[in-house]
Amino acid sequence: MKNLRLIGFREEKRLTQGDLADKVGYTKGLVCLIELGKRKGNIGFWLRLQKAFNLSNDDLIYLMEGATNDREKTGKDYILEKAAQL
Repeated sequence: MKNLRLIGFREEKRLTQGDLADKVGYTKGLVCLIELGKRKGNIGFWLRLQKAFNLSNDDLIYLMEGATNDREKTGKDYILEKAAQL
């Protein structure tokens, strides 16, 4: 299954896969595989993502879990909901 949450997060930040890869110090190919659900990404990838974007532990876990079906919120919807709570 695609990681729709990571895709939505990246698109909300207006980043390409290459841009995101540069920010976390990994390859564009790995970002692509994680988004496509072919790889889960190692802990180093996720911790660098958390540090690069100053994510809370809850937000990081949300992105790591990925979307499992179309009815779940995408990363963009989740981010907008969190922003509205501020």
